[in-house]
Amino acid sequence: MLLLINNSKPANSAHLSYITHLRKALRFHKIPFQETTKIDPKIDQMKFKGIILSGSPMKLTNPTFLSDYAYIMHYLMVFSDLPVFGICFGYQFLA
Repeated sequence: MLLLINNSKPANSAHLSYITHLRKALRFHKIPFQETTKIDPKIDQMKFKGIILSGSPMKLTNPTFLSDYAYIMHYLMVFSDLPVFGICFGYQFLA
């Protein structure tokens, strides 16, 4: 199972159709995943084989606060031994 960290915001999700395509691709290939947009203690107890960090309307070139990314940092620390695949913003965040 993969952990899909969805960085799109509900108000912008219509503009981020890639997240819909990503979900469809994972389902088509029968790849189980758990999607999250926040810190959820139940997820901390689950077993995953990898993490996908989705894209986002956020830009790392704009002034931001570390607290805006707390949920991402949380999962990267809890599952520090897993491979991570970052898409667009997700990759920028990892860099």
